[in-house]
Amino acid sequence: MALFGFYNPELSKRFSILDHLESVVVSQELSSDAVQALLNFYNERQMGSRVVIESLLARQQSLA
Repeated sequence: MALFGFYNPELSKRFSILDHLESVVVSQELSSDAVQALLNFYNERQMGSRVVIESLLARQQSLA
């Protein structure tokens, strides 16, 4: 939920807390539903760090 709250397309800068939140996401065990929700979120907004997106995609493949 925090990731969703700090991603705001109307802001011209990226909050530094997003780096911390994304590192927490990468290190957590996530359900396949959570992985899919995050991938959809990043896809819809066309934002997110490459490392997080690649990690989520790899996790999605391993859960399949």
